[in-house]
Amino acid sequence: MSNRKNARAGAEPQGEHNGTLGFGAYNPLVDQEPDGLSQRADSDVRDQVEIEDIALQKLTTLQNSDRSWEWIDALFKVVDVDHTRARDATRAEKWPNTVLATALAVVYLEQKLAEEKATWELMVEKARGWLVSG
Repeated sequence: MSNRKNARAGAEPQGEHNGTLGFGAYNPLVDQEPDGLSQRADSDVRDQVEIEDIALQKLTTLQNSDRSWEWIDALFKVVDVDHTRARDATRAEKWPNTVLATALAVVYLEQKLAEEKATWELMVEKARGWLVSG
């Protein structure tokens, strides 16, 4: 039986070059997860990072030169909010749609793309300035 199969069965693999620490102990830092679990997890992380990168790029493209965002389907698609439900939820609000759209984009960046803050921080700062001045 191979060392890999022994590891899955709970036995400790043996040997110097088979992922052990040299003492016959299983080393999870060297040996891969059974059935490629770590590869799937890595793939999921890469997919999520790619989705976030695309969202950030699209939000950057959708931001107006005055640093606001428009109330358009493209924005709602990026932030994964149903346009109709957003319209219905804000119908009673007295704020212009551009203000609501800008606030939505800012909240999305802060909540969903927090790890990319260094990339969007200035963009949000200018959007907040637009919201205050409007």
